[in-house]
Amino acid sequence: MAASDIVEKKLCAETLKSQLAHFRTLAYDDWVADDNDRRYVSLLCELKKYADKQLILMAADHFPIELNLDNLYLSTSEATGLSEILRKQNNLKELVLTNCFSPGDVELVISAIVDMPGKVKWIDISDNIIKEIPGLEFFAKVEDKLEIFGCFDDGNGGRRDPNEYEKQKIQLILDELHDSKLKVDVGDGACLCPGKH
Repeated sequence: MAASDIVEKKLCAETLKSQLAHFRTLAYDDWVADDNDRRYVSLLCELKKYADKQLILMAADHFPIELNLDNLYLSTSEATGLSEILRKQNNLKELVLTNCFSPGDVELVISAIVDMPGKVKWIDISDNIIKEIPGLEFFAKVEDKLEIFGCFDDGNGGRRDPNEYEKQKIQLILDELHDSKLKVDVGDGACLCPGKH
C-alpha cells in the first residue's frame, strides 16, 4: 500500500470515528431530528465501501445502545451494512426498525441479532414482511420486549398481524425460553410471553 493511501485511510478513520461518536450520544428522540437517522445509515454504507476490518470494529465499538430508524427505508446494501455492525454488538437497549426494509431484507437483521455475542432489551421490527417466524435463537436474544405486528404478508401486497396458527408457533417457541421475561407484541394489544396459555 502506498504511503499516500495509508495517510488517506488514517484521515478517513479519524473522521469516521468523530462522526460515529456523535451518533453514539444521541437521545432516542433525536434520531428523527435533522436527518440523523439517514446520516447514520449513510455513514455505515461509507464504512462498508472501505471494507476495512479496523473501521468496522471501530463502528461496532461506537454503536449507539438506542437506535431509532423508525420508518426510514434501508436499501439491501444499507441493511447489509447495519447487519455487519450488529453482528459485533454486545448488549443493546433499544433497536427500532419499524417499516425499514423491502420484503426479505429484515432477515438480514434477524440473522445478525442471532449472531450477536450480546442481547437486545427491546426490538421493534413491526411492519416489515418476514418470510417465516424466526427461530428460538432469535427470541432468546431479546430480553424484555419484541414487537412483531404487521410482519406477515396478507397476500395482497399488504401486511397483517400474525394469525392464530402463527401466534401458536410463537407461543411454542416462547415456552422453550425458561426464566425469560420476554413479551412479544403481536398486535391488537395482545402480548405473548413464556408460559402464557
